[in-house]
Amino acid sequence: MKRANGEGLIRKRKNGLWEGRYTVGKDEKGKLIQKSIYGKSQKDVSKKLTAIVNDLNTGVYISPDQITVGQWFDIWHDEYLGGVKKSTASQYLYQIKQNIKPDLGGIKLQKLTAPMIQNLYKRKLETLSPKSIKNLHGVMHKALNQAVLCQFIKS
Repeated sequence: MKRANGEGLIRKRKNGLWEGRYTVGKDEKGKLIQKSIYGKSQKDVSKKLTAIVNDLNTGVYISPDQITVGQWFDIWHDEYLGGVKKSTASQYLYQIKQNIKPDLGGIKLQKLTAPMIQNLYKRKLETLSPKSIKNLHGVMHKALNQAVLCQFIKS
């Protein structure tokens, strides 16, 4: 697929995945800084690439290595909960605002570790019931799995 200048490049890799490459700027030496996104189909990558290029053009793009836990959970809640009931999305938002963002929101998503999450659960057990911790874990699990699928984090 031929794209206009500045709209990125899409190609099929040897491993069968499609790769979309885009430029986020230049480094201090003037060299282009390029990033990649991947998907199972050309259409999927094209859609992601179009969204990223739009974000770059409007100034709202956040590089995956700069995104914080709080920013990711906001994006996840706004963009990836289309198939859930309003009441479920509302419960997720409550967990994000009350339990996740105050403790982990400022940490870079790629720096988040399992011990940090476990420490959060341990601290929250002092004020929350085991059922509430289970619900908190469910939100964390769903959002972080989506971050893996979006290749913001490795695991």
